Amino acid sequence: MPTCSNCLKSGIDCVYTEPPPRRRKRRLSGDISAKLAEYERILKHNGLFPLAETRDSTPLDTQNKPVALRSTQGATSQAGRLVTSTGSTRYVNSNLWDNIDDDEMQQASEEDDQEAVMSGMEDSVAAEDPFSLALMADHRTLLRYHPDHSQAVATWRTYLENVEPLCKVLHTPTVGKLIERGALDPSTVTKTEECLLFAIYHFAVLSMTEADCLKQCQQPRAVLLKRYHFCARQALVNAKFLKTTDMNIMQAYVLFLLSCRTHYDPSTYWILTGVAARISQRMGLHRDGEAAGLPPFEVQMRRRLFYQVVPLDGMSSRESGVSDASTPDHFDTLPPLNVNDDQIWPGMTTKPVSQKGATEMVFCLSRSYIGRAFAASKQLKDDDEAQKMISRTEDEVEDLYLRYCEFANPLHLLTNLATRSALNAMRLRVRLPRLNERPDTDDSRRERLRLSCKILDTDAAAHTHSTLRKYMWYIGPLFAWGTWDALISIVTALQRPDSLSRTETDDMWEKVEQLYSNHMDLMIKSKSALQVAIGRLALKAWDANPPSKQTPQPEFIVALRASRRFQYLAKRAMAGPVEGATFDEVSLKQQPSVLFDANATKPGDSPDLDFDFDYGNLLDDSAPDWVFWDNLIKDFQSQGAQN
Repeated sequence: MPTCSNCLKSGIDCVYTEPPPRRRKRRLSGDISAKLAEYERILKHNGLFPLAETRDSTPLDTQNKPVALRSTQGATSQAGRLVTSTGSTRYVNSNLWDNIDDDEMQQASEEDDQEAVMSGMEDSVAAEDPFSLALMADHRTLLRYHPDHSQAVATWRTYLENVEPLCKVLHTPTVGKLIERGALDPSTVTKTEECLLFAIYHFAVLSMTEADCLKQCQQPRAVLLKRYHFCARQALVNAKFLKTTDMNIMQAYVLFLLSCRTHYDPSTYWILTGVAARISQRMGLHRDGEAAGLPPFEVQMRRRLFYQVVPLDGMSSRESGVSDASTPDHFDTLPPLNVNDDQIWPGMTTKPVSQKGATEMVFCLSRSYIGRAFAASKQLKDDDEAQKMISRTEDEVEDLYLRYCEFANPLHLLTNLATRSALNAMRLRVRLPRLNERPDTDDSRRERLRLSCKILDTDAAAHTHSTLRKYMWYIGPLFAWGTWDALISIVTALQRPDSLSRTETDDMWEKVEQLYSNHMDLMIKSKSALQVAIGRLALKAWDANPPSKQTPQPEFIVALRASRRFQYLAKRAMAGPVEGATFDEVSLKQQPSVLFDANATKPGDSPDLDFDFDYGNLLDDSAPDWVFWDNLIKDFQSQGAQN
């Protein structure tokens, strides 16, 4: 009997174990085309999918238009392409997917099915989004799911502390009265109010730690998340959210989407945010209420809501592979004023006065300001002009917001970190070679590395400050703009031992290790092309130029090697029996660490872990091709404009 390579390397007898019969491959319930067609049918039925849209409005002044949230691509990039696979067709025109050919797209779709089999979720997707629930479910009472008074008040307090400062779609004095009334007697709340209550409860629990949930609610976090996620979905169905023009329902739906960014697959999430965009358009949120003569309070609340919908839909469209968002191309809605909640109230008759300094809106407004400048900097062809514009933006945002921030205030601290990191990201972006077709120089590389280190330091600082732990739901998904650019710059430089001193090498590896440690789930467990490509870069850099103290190997290097072996075994198991091994669905659910012996691998061994992966030119990382990396990053670059 022939000996397998593993046993041959280990010097042990090879004993063949017959694998179990191959399980029949299960597929998701309905392909994406069928799901999309069904969703479009619902949209048309509810008047949210007009057959022919007219765009007769004129473009707005650039200063008022949120350029950071709109596509700036030319007509040639708008064409997109159709990818067909086994009876289904997918339209793709996002820059993220430009370098992924049709075969790789088909393979990605098949791997999505494999992921469903491995996780046992193939029958659950349709039942977990409110769209499908609207089709399958009738009205259901939710009275028994309401928390008691003490839990409701505690949950609301958590929402005010952890979530509201970063979202600002509610008027907290008004909603506070609703919380109190609903906590005392849930039967008195309307269907529209119940939507908002459960959306708040769900978001608050999401922002809690396990210890917080046990202390405040006396129940595990997972149990509460599952309960309130169901209630938030069902409440939307009960209120017929697809036909709504009610602010409470729209606020609830936006909060639901913000809290579920990582819960749904990108295709489903894009459909859900598209519904929000259509509803907001039907409500006229894309037209500024002041010009329409609406009351001052309503004007401000509509602005707050609209400036959450637009970036949310733009982010989800890019992640799904389609660069065009569903929000209207022309809108004149102005940003909300810099005022606290106690400066506006229902029934007010005079326009509130925008404040100087850091109000409750400081995070949202500074993020929006930087976002518009970030997009404008990418449109400039001249580097000197771009640098001047960034400097002007820094002076303006400093004068408007940052100089009023107090570091003892957690919201002010996060605002300062996020804003300054974004400014560094803007400067880094204009220095990337081959994006603007200029030669790279040693001085430019040095400055690029300096800016990259600053961005990674921002992420580390956000995880270090204990006062920011309540915002971890936001910080966790790489909140700092430019993080991907920075990481790619550093690991690319680390591949060249002669380009850095030993001290610089050790310092940069420490920063990379800290980033992976802070975002292990995102950086290791994700199977996206971006994370796979960066992981391969990191392994090549480690083998070519490890730090001075490389024993034992850090956890992220061990995990990267294990993840690659795990993906290979999973792929082979789905394809058929693996010689000399038994690999069933149970083993697929194990963590990668159990499939890899860190002690058996030494620096330089990573090429043995390629396992015949064929990514074509997707992972051709022999040179820092910033056009390629830019296309991969664009899907993730919207991080600063979400949540």
